[in-house]
Amino acid sequence: MAKTIYNHKSRIKSSQPAKIKTIYPGMFIGFKYRKGKVFDDSPILLVLYRDYVKEIVHGLNLNYLSIYQMKMLISRIIKGAAAAGGENILKLEDQTEDYDDELPYRNLIKGPYTRLRLPVFKEKRDGNPISKSKADYQSKILYEKVIKRVMNQKEFDIYRTYHVNLMSNTKVFEFDFTR
Repeated sequence: MAKTIYNHKSRIKSSQPAKIKTIYPGMFIGFKYRKGKVFDDSPILLVLYRDYVKEIVHGLNLNYLSIYQMKMLISRIIKGAAAAGGENILKLEDQTEDYDDELPYRNLIKGPYTRLRLPVFKEKRDGNPISKSKADYQSKILYEKVIKRVMNQKEFDIYRTYHVNLMSNTKVFEFDFTR
């Protein structure tokens, strides 16, 4: 269990409301979690996976990391993509320009937001959509080789799952990792 909650609100350049259906891997989101006896009821989450069947969001709660630890984790995830044959880029995205209209979360977020480009089924990389098997493979390798190793360290107890029906006031963030 995490012992400290860090405040990263000063690193948020902007935020905008988002519906749960617009949430997908790599986004930095915040929300109120309405479950009794939780240590952090307003997490800032790096979304790893969205389970549509069980209605659960899997992610890394960044409020349990110092800014140094958070930067280290992000850089390890970016570098760790090479082991899976892909690339994860931390970038500012905007769905209003040049965005894939075939995806289920298309054009629902109007302003820019920060996203770590994790492997997502049907998302285009280098002009071609990623197949389900390739996205699954890259996600599994990234989890096994990078994220799981980071989480196995005693000071990193950050992996969390959240039930969609207990999440409210969901926001997508534009983060500033340079400071």
